[in-house]
Amino acid sequence: MQTIQAKVEVTLNDCVQMMRHNPATRFGYWLLVLSFPLPGIFGYYLARDAIVESATSAKHLAKLNNDYILLTIIISIAWLALIIFSWRFVEKYLGSTMYETHKKKNAMFLNILFDKDSRKFIFNGRDKEKYKNNPKIKIIATPDNYIFYLGRGLYPGKLFLPKNRVESQTLITQEIIRILDKEENISIKHKKK
Repeated sequence: MQTIQAKVEVTLNDCVQMMRHNPATRFGYWLLVLSFPLPGIFGYYLARDAIVESATSAKHLAKLNNDYILLTIIISIAWLALIIFSWRFVEKYLGSTMYETHKKKNAMFLNILFDKDSRKFIFNGRDKEKYKNNPKIKIIATPDNYIFYLGRGLYPGKLFLPKNRVESQTLITQEIIRILDKEENISIKHKKK
């Protein structure tokens, strides 16, 4: 059994990046973003009867409908802006919660082993977890880290390897990425942040 070992320090920025790109977190974000027209549409259907009753003529009804549709568009855009703006704070909150959990458990370093023969990760740190069966590995490359999500679901196993912190660590990271990318054909998604 040939293994590559890395000892990685956990930082707040790393935890924020892991939560930002977590599949469950991304799903929640897109669910909220795609729901942005719902408040306006719901409001329109609630006010539709009142609009019809208050209209004095067909021309007045058309004007009231146009005004309310414009109001619906404005409310929907404001809701979308609120979602996008507040999501940054949600990511930071989730990342800081993860970081504080690592601090409380005195697990500020992750000991990561990568078995070259079986192409599997084994790591311990938080909760002394071991991930030996990786049916689905998702790799995301950010400017600072390679983030690995092992498995699916709400709480996949997650770990990161820094790109450019220490020279010896960089070589280990490049070796693992080379094995997974070139030999195992696991795609790497590149993100800007």
